[in-house]
Amino acid sequence: MELRNIPDAKLLHLGKAGGGTVMERFWSFRYDIKYFHPNPPKEIDEYKDFNSLIITLRDPVDRFGSDFYWEALTACRFDQKDEIRHRNDPKSLIEPDKYCKKRPHPRQWEEYEYNASKLAEALCDANGSKAKEKMNQLKHAKHSINDWLFKKETNYTIDDWLFNKKDYNSTYIDHMKEALVAVVSEHDYSFIDQIDSAIEWVLSRTIYNEKNTSSAMQKAFAEVSQAKQKIGNKTKGIQKHSQYQVTLPWLQSPEPISNKGTCCLIRHYYKQDYLLLRDDKFLQVCKGRKKKCLQTSN
Repeated sequence: MELRNIPDAKLLHLGKAGGGTVMERFWSFRYDIKYFHPNPPKEIDEYKDFNSLIITLRDPVDRFGSDFYWEALTACRFDQKDEIRHRNDPKSLIEPDKYCKKRPHPRQWEEYEYNASKLAEALCDANGSKAKEKMNQLKHAKHSINDWLFKKETNYTIDDWLFNKKDYNSTYIDHMKEALVAVVSEHDYSFIDQIDSAIEWVLSRTIYNEKNTSSAMQKAFAEVSQAKQKIGNKTKGIQKHSQYQVTLPWLQSPEPISNKGTCCLIRHYYKQDYLLLRDDKFLQVCKGRKKKCLQTSN
């Protein structure tokens, strides 16, 4: 069935933060939403071309760990005698036990014994710049939330805006506060309910855009509710990377980031992200039906 395009809307699909699920949910409702992925746009002013933006968020430390182990798992290691997988980049995302992907630095994590915590802790070393270079080789985690929302080359951060340290583009800030809605992958809250609320909000500002915002929201709510009666809270999982455990002789099972590693990541790589996540004026969740959206997943 043909998908309907949503004008004036775009998804900021941060890798390893649930963007694939957001896209699938739109598809389930027979809508197609364009997206930025895997890198932020070259100029953040591109966001001004859209009146509705969705950003997928996840705890930066969790996102780093997920990206580290995923890239290590899917990388082809034909230098290893035990590598029996076939190279197929698309299939490696779904069946990493059978297929692998060509990556530019397949052996880059050997120095850290394929342990994400050791790379994270190395950020606190005297030569932390070397660890940052390795971080910058990660496809997704190298881009912080701050990188996605503020132009990296200007060295401007959310910290500058919050504490008025330097002049900022007030037009951009005002636009993003109005146009941006966040969907957060958090254990205690329903991710699907947040996505559905975001879809309602986007449809009310695009497909059903009219002066009477209450009427527009009611129409969007009615369409989403009708679609949910047919499909429920399930997605097909086409865009989801394989979640099952795959054991490789040279790769240990993923482990939570150590306390020291967490501290080093926050202090030396993701500090601005945590400041940003605390600011509910800029990053707002549930702009649609707030009570429904914020219910727990239990």
